[in-house]
Amino acid sequence: MDPAAVLGSNQKEEVFLTKKCQWIKTLTIRNGYIQLTSNKLIFTLDGLDQKENHVAFMQFTLPDDRKISKEWPLVSIKEIQKRRYILRKTALEVYLRDGSTLLFNFPEGDMEEVSRKLVRMRETRCPYLVYHGTLDNKKIIDNAGLTKKWVNHEIS
Repeated sequence: MDPAAVLGSNQKEEVFLTKKCQWIKTLTIRNGYIQLTSNKLIFTLDGLDQKENHVAFMQFTLPDDRKISKEWPLVSIKEIQKRRYILRKTALEVYLRDGSTLLFNFPEGDMEEVSRKLVRMRETRCPYLVYHGTLDNKKIIDNAGLTKKWVNHEIS
């Protein structure tokens, strides 16, 4: 499967980046591709194979000619931060303006490239993206002085 061909009906969209990743949800890990286009962040599921278990009472497989994708407009991205997933620094958490978050794991190590591309797009395509000069959580907290405020009982 060519990940660039997944875009389908949105052919007017310019694809800047396509990387293999996992979308981590509460109880599931969804394997697929993340695409960064001119206006959207798109996750396309790389197939669906549901085994019969106590939750799903029947087996189901998504046909190869059908793809499931989820899209988020780039203007809805408020913040991005690097995260650890299974003790490895391979994940990126995306905070949206509606208060929801998305956690993407890049097992092949593409997290740095995706985060750099999103940060570079903040001027033109992600106008609400807040960037603190770094994506490292420890540095963000240190720069904000939150630890010092907590020690001085100014915040709890």
